[in-house]
Amino acid sequence: MTSRQESVQIGNHIIAIYQNQEIAFDDAFKFLKNGLDNNEMIMIITDRLSKEAIRRRMKNEWNVPVKNLELVDAI
Repeated sequence: MTSRQESVQIGNHIIAIYQNQEIAFDDAFKFLKNGLDNNEMIMIITDRLSKEAIRRRMKNEWNVPVKNLELVDAI
């Protein structure tokens, strides 16, 4: 992820074009993790990954308590 992508703020509009879905989701998850680390609410909207696949990736890659975050509406 470039430093320009890391500086996206509320009100910014972005578009990204990726070579494949794996790269797109890698960037999306990095972006979401950055938001979570900053105590921001995060959201991903996709029809390409199941809810369980997203939870599993967050739990395994981020080592976060997904169910606890869902209970407090952080994700």
